[in-house]
Amino acid sequence: MRSRNIAAEERSEQRTNELEQKMEQMMKQNVEQMKTEMGRVNKQSNEWLERMLKDSVKRLEKELEDTKQELKDTKQELKDTKQELKDTKQELKDTKAELAKEKEITRNLQSSLSALMRTQATLNKIRLRILLDYARQFVLKIHGLSNSSWDEATRNLDEDAIVDFIRSASVKASRPLQNKSID
Repeated sequence: MRSRNIAAEERSEQRTNELEQKMEQMMKQNVEQMKTEMGRVNKQSNEWLERMLKDSVKRLEKELEDTKQELKDTKQELKDTKQELKDTKQELKDTKAELAKEKEITRNLQSSLSALMRTQATLNKIRLRILLDYARQFVLKIHGLSNSSWDEATRNLDEDAIVDFIRSASVKASRPLQNKSID
């Protein structure tokens, strides 16, 4: 029995050894397969990463060019805006100068108009006095009055009342004079 046990043990040991060798061989094969697969995966990953990096570099280069162009455009816009601002300032300065001239002209025109209005008022007063004098002479001649009686009749009257007085006297005087001539 012992020899059977020994034989069984030896067979068991041999089988264990064979199984170990098979497992070792399978593990080596698996390791080789994994290395091959890893190499292939690494190669694919490297190719993919390389493509991604190239794409990223191209995209970044494009964005950089776009940004450079935008910066160039912005600089030109800033330059144009500065020129427009300078032109606007000059226009404003010119407009202020024109406005000052127009104000001076307006002031002069207003002054001239005021002087003309005062002159017109003075002329109107002179005309009125001349007309009043002619009317006074007419009324005095028609009614045979003296200067003192005229002065007494018109002493407390203003110019409008005197004009009314002359009108009423002229109306009264014109009735009998319709067929007479006046010297």
